[in-house]
Amino acid sequence: MTKNDHYGLLQPPWTSHPAGHLHSTTMLPLESPSPPEASIGTPASAHTGPPSRTASTTAPEALSPPAKIPDPDIDPAQRPQSAHPFDEREFRDAMGAFASGVTIITTHGADGPVGFTCQSFTSVSIDPPLVSFSIARTSRSLVSVRDHGRVVINFLSREQQHLSGQFARSGTDKWQGVSWHPSRSNGAPTLDGATGWVAGEVEREVDAGDHLILLVRVTGISTDPDRAPLLFYRGAYRELEYMI
Repeated sequence: MTKNDHYGLLQPPWTSHPAGHLHSTTMLPLESPSPPEASIGTPASAHTGPPSRTASTTAPEALSPPAKIPDPDIDPAQRPQSAHPFDEREFRDAMGAFASGVTIITTHGADGPVGFTCQSFTSVSIDPPLVSFSIARTSRSLVSVRDHGRVVINFLSREQQHLSGQFARSGTDKWQGVSWHPSRSNGAPTLDGATGWVAGEVEREVDAGDHLILLVRVTGISTDPDRAPLLFYRGAYRELEYMI
């Protein structure tokens, strides 16, 4: 049995529909040693409202004490936090409404190339050129990313859908049958057949709950406009059909 990588792919698509249909998914973790993916917004079962006053036929002293009004001088971060008004499944479904491309982040490890599927990638700045991506704190690839410090973000093409699933699992040889070459910019692995890639060096880590956001200074770029991208939307892979 293999585990699944945990790198911000909100709903990693593993299960195929019949031919001609989109591929869908169940919510499995991406490189995390324990299922499910991080617990996000799981509501507590405790009552979150103020205590209510109860009727009584005895003396007024038998009444429940009135609800305490929060002290405006207390830092809100220090006040007890109520449960989120949504559960983990609802949160993931809402995030799945944002269509995105799919990337594979690559670097070098002690025993060879390292890579993982990542949906949470974004450009940050043009001057200086900066991009960012998220990685789970429990990721087995995090040590290699930190140690090597140089990464390539590969933008998958529609022909590379199988690589999305292949690099989203741990406990297997992710690189079996994968054609790649060292980036001419920083030496990190670059996947052949991608729509493009961004190479760079990790400059900063930002704490973000059960993930870390890594800020990368770009040192090299490449793009292939003749290749169509692989897209992901509402738990299924998609393709561009036409331009509007």
